Amino acid sequence: MAPAEVEAYRQKHVAVKWKWLGQLIRSQAQTVLPKSPMGKACTYAINNWQYLSNYLEHGEVQIDNNLMENCIRPTKIGAKNWLFIGHLDAGQRSAIIYSVLISCQRLGVDPDTYLTEVFAVDTTTATDEQIAELTPRAFAARQQSKNSD
Repeated sequence: MAPAEVEAYRQKHVAVKWKWLGQLIRSQAQTVLPKSPMGKACTYAINNWQYLSNYLEHGEVQIDNNLMENCIRPTKIGAKNWLFIGHLDAGQRSAIIYSVLISCQRLGVDPDTYLTEVFAVDTTTATDEQIAELTPRAFAARQQSKNSD
């Protein structure tokens, strides 16, 4: 659904439940110890309720961060394996490579095609504008415009 449709759906079907949830959190906050895990959760929700409510007002906002966690998970699974990567500089380089590959995956870009194009550019003589065009997002935009032509 388009963001406007999602927003309309949420206003129609979720707004009442959202209001009930806010009331429930406020009532629970009064019955639990403030330093308890439930008390801390209630305080957090109450203090951030305005920001959390953006979920109702903006159809493009997700209620959770599952998409981001799913993107990060592959790198976290191997974190212990990469602790002893061999050289101090290798860790940063590996992080950059993994970030680029995950970005390609998120954007639906074939990493081999992307890297073939990037490695064909002499970055020592490239301008800042040319370097900016080497990002996975810029590559995906070019691919999409080629496919729509």
